[in-house]
Amino acid sequence: MNSKRALYQDLKKRLEQIHERTQSATSGFESTVHECTAELAGIIAQLDSEVLERTEVEESLRQLSEQLHSMAAKLTLVEQKERQRLARILHDNLQQFLAAASFHIGDLQRTPDYEVRQSASAVLDLLGKAIQVTRSLTNELNPPSLQNMSLVQALQWLCRWMRDNHRLRVELSCADQVSLEKEEIRIVLYEAVRELLFNVVKHAGTDTAFVNVAKSGKQLCIEVSDRGCGFDTTLLERTEGPIGFGLISIRERIALLGGSIRVESRPRQGSRFTLRVAE
Repeated sequence: MNSKRALYQDLKKRLEQIHERTQSATSGFESTVHECTAELAGIIAQLDSEVLERTEVEESLRQLSEQLHSMAAKLTLVEQKERQRLARILHDNLQQFLAAASFHIGDLQRTPDYEVRQSASAVLDLLGKAIQVTRSLTNELNPPSLQNMSLVQALQWLCRWMRDNHRLRVELSCADQVSLEKEEIRIVLYEAVRELLFNVVKHAGTDTAFVNVAKSGKQLCIEVSDRGCGFDTTLLERTEGPIGFGLISIRERIALLGGSIRVESRPRQGSRFTLRVAE
């Protein structure tokens, strides 16, 4: 009987010890879980804060980008209006004064004095050249094609103008259903193509250029190319170079409107310039 009681007491003691150990382990585990949970909650709160901050920064950047594009568009339209104003001054004032001077100088050609007639002829020749220059400047500042024409029609006019004034034959090809409603983008693209064609005249050493207008997804793609002497594209990094400054200006203006320009060229292998902008 005593042995059974002793065994019972021993088992009871062992069970109590096991219970105490279990309680201790459980308490430590709960404490560890609580600490981990608190730390995890802190990390989550920090991540939420960083995500919110990044979201706010991204939203601010998006708004700034939209404002920049809007300002670039307004700047393009303001510049175009200023060109129109200068063109009107040239046409309505300077050209008229030159024409009036030519008319009066013409009277001197009927004088009996030979030297006076010779001088009058020389002056008339200079006045005629001045009138041609002002007309050319008027068209360059405010091309008729930009006023009431689509982009394709404007480029067609530009191709004829380059042929007549710079002896550059431009082969223009356009895909069907090419349209561009935003005036500021139409102006920038027109001026970019004109600048690229001028580069062909001045630097390419060829009398032929190619302009291709097409759609690529939701983008309008204009490719200006030639088979002339080409150039080393690393020279574009030198803004003081004859080609670099003009291309950098084109790149900046197109980038402000959300577009891009790609330049491909090698010496003696021609050049290709690809303009892309959202319609």
